[in-house]
Amino acid sequence: EQVGQRVGYRVRGETKVSASTQLEIVTEGVMTRMIQNDPELDGVDLLIFDEFHERSIHADTALALSLEVQEALRDDLK
Repeated sequence: EQVGQRVGYRVRGETKVSASTQLEIVTEGVMTRMIQNDPELDGVDLLIFDEFHERSIHADTALALSLEVQEALRDDLK
């Protein structure tokens, strides 16, 4: 199976996803922009922050925004 079918990714400047993508790997910066562009995160059910112990401003911002979305708009977001 090709990347971008069931499993895809999005990094700055490159995207490999399709309508059938079920799992999308993104950077913290991309996640932050996704939340800014679509605060309700339509189509997203679960967020996993990998390597969060490697703290960065992008990771902290993405987590803070995600928690805000969960509290204010999407109590079903895991």
